[in-house]
Amino acid sequence: MKKILILTLILLLSFSLTGCSMLNDLLNGLTVEQNTTSTKKDETTNKTNKSEIDNITKEKDTTSINDLNKLSTPTVSIDEDGLLTIESVSNATSYTIVVTSQGSEKEYILTNDLTFELKENESAVVKANGDNVNYSDSSWSERVSYVISKLSAPILTENYGDYTWSAIDGAISYTVNIDGVEEEYLEVSTVRLNIDSKIKVKANASNSAYSSDYSEELQLKVHLITVTVSIDNEGYATFTGDGYSTHYQFYLDSDSEDLKIIEGNTLRVENGRTIRARALYRYKDNSYTIISDWSEPVKSVWEIEDSGKLQAPNVVLEYGSISWERIENAQSYEYKYGESGEVRTTLSTSITAYEYQEPLYIRSRGFMGFYEDSDWAGPYYYQYLHAPQVRIYNNIASWNEIEGAEYYEYTIDSTNTFITTSREVEIGVSSSIQVKACSKYYIDSKNSTVDYNYGNVSILTRTEIDKMSSTGYKTILGNMANGANIVAVYNELENSMYDFYKDGVDVINDEAIVKIDYRTHFVTDDEAKLIYEAFVNDHPFYFWLSHQYSYGSFLSLFVDSSFNELSKRREYETIVINQIDSYKEIIEKESSEYDIIKKIHDIMINDMYYAYDSEGVPSSTIESHSILGLMYDGYGVCESYAQCFTLLCSLFEIDEIEVTGIGNGGAHAWNMVKLDEKYYLIDVTWDDEDKFGYRPRYDFFIRTNNEIVNENNESFANTHTATVKFEYPVVSTTTYQE
Repeated sequence: MKKILILTLILLLSFSLTGCSMLNDLLNGLTVEQNTTSTKKDETTNKTNKSEIDNITKEKDTTSINDLNKLSTPTVSIDEDGLLTIESVSNATSYTIVVTSQGSEKEYILTNDLTFELKENESAVVKANGDNVNYSDSSWSERVSYVISKLSAPILTENYGDYTWSAIDGAISYTVNIDGVEEEYLEVSTVRLNIDSKIKVKANASNSAYSSDYSEELQLKVHLITVTVSIDNEGYATFTGDGYSTHYQFYLDSDSEDLKIIEGNTLRVENGRTIRARALYRYKDNSYTIISDWSEPVKSVWEIEDSGKLQAPNVVLEYGSISWERIENAQSYEYKYGESGEVRTTLSTSITAYEYQEPLYIRSRGFMGFYEDSDWAGPYYYQYLHAPQVRIYNNIASWNEIEGAEYYEYTIDSTNTFITTSREVEIGVSSSIQVKACSKYYIDSKNSTVDYNYGNVSILTRTEIDKMSSTGYKTILGNMANGANIVAVYNELENSMYDFYKDGVDVINDEAIVKIDYRTHFVTDDEAKLIYEAFVNDHPFYFWLSHQYSYGSFLSLFVDSSFNELSKRREYETIVINQIDSYKEIIEKESSEYDIIKKIHDIMINDMYYAYDSEGVPSSTIESHSILGLMYDGYGVCESYAQCFTLLCSLFEIDEIEVTGIGNGGAHAWNMVKLDEKYYLIDVTWDDEDKFGYRPRYDFFIRTNNEIVNENNESFANTHTATVKFEYPVVSTTTYQE
């Protein structure tokens, strides 16, 4: 039940590099293997797994679209006269066809007529368009072209080892042959060759008979170049080669065994030391070919002006990286994970970032010992802050304190954005607000899940209360031996509880708000206790109910003392109802029961922390054991997660039951949900593992008893044991297929 976040950061590269010995024949494809490299950019090429249509249409925000049912990709054919025919796709509203002709593209929309006439050497791709309410657009079809004569061969061009080719009208793809090995590309791309490698390219038509011949074959030849080294009066050495030089290898003084490689052509050299360098050509990864002799040795002669302590890096956290501005007079940068972690070195001003590792500390290293190292800066956490849980009452928006946040940014009516260190702001009637938590030590949180539109809330009708209530336990009670009588008491309790809610009065401590004479229905004490547990599990909206009750002729229920005053209950009820309405607006956009359940699961994980008290044990407050954990406070224990899941599922008429029992040796609550006439298990609490930010897991999402749920090879049933008080429905024995 404990939320865990381990922040992960992957080291980029270290400063020290072990190299290779000097070699005589510099142009025979000799490769230098780098043991430890400096920062470098990845080189990628566009191969068959990249759709050539990606740069035609880009969705600005695919979040909601991806949640819809995606249409099937249309099947497209073309006849000998160039007539393109689209096979109809169910639920498509129209079809988009993108035609490529003479290097330009033009888009057409087809509705009723699913044919299109292509001209010679034109090609096209097609997608089916959804209504963006229930169905999203399909993927693009395979490209087809109308070609009746042989395509022209592409023309190859080279730029310092990078080869590309001309686009050919009517081509659906290109075959690239490098040293006899063929590979297909969907579009014109850039391919990097090793020295002495040969390349040729041909264009492919839909009808292979019209594919082009191969282009002229080119070979990459690099002649020996000369490298010169110059050093300015501040000790900066600059290496000069030619366009084929991607990296340089160097050594200092006479230590030719200690070879290092740098990307770029500038390096600062300690006063009084001598440097020699040679040029390298990088083909891929850490493989380099030497393309020059060693330069003449050059000595660094300069003077230190103002030595002193360096400034610590000012770190910027962004998705995918941690970066900082270069610090003047810094030789390099050291970083470590955790205060006692291994210290690593980088010449770069950024490192690739991943979650789930110890916090980062970083400092600037003084150049050659002439400048004092900076203090360690940090800790920095590459992880999102948790999204604030906003609540609105009487035109005042407030939210829970977010651990790690330095300030909050809020936007009113999607237009005006403000910054505050407070957690309470006034907004206008019918205005909406979104809030996110911010800090330089963490990545800013996502915005609060929804626009919180404030509205005055009247007393809910009985129908509206029932809409937020489950019937799962009521059904279980009805299946017991004395089921009819037990359900009669349950119904009487339901009616009396609604009357209390509707009439609304202040309550005196220890005053029963409902008293049901269950003996008149021939119900036993043990059965009365089951009725109480069933009722509170089925009716999460009555969050103000006390966990204390009494029985013995009368089943008596009480209000928790913190909600004795009617005004207090009404205030919280207003906040809860507004919050429920906001969540409903998001969830109702989903089209299937599975997607609705998944959206509820994800919303709860985004908007809730697990609640601990000051001593680090699960909280015992009524808020953390009720729907207020999600709807008001943002903190809850397993019972709160399960109750919120019950309420939101009930809103969408999804059969669901809160299950109580033992989880990993302690009291726990989770849920059962009915999908396709079968019951499955869900534990939202244990899927909400991270301490900060939104990262839902699905280890315990829609599972059978026997499905493995953790790295210890344990099943759901191994980790969860339901109480034997109730006869729960039988869980499916077959894995759910979406």
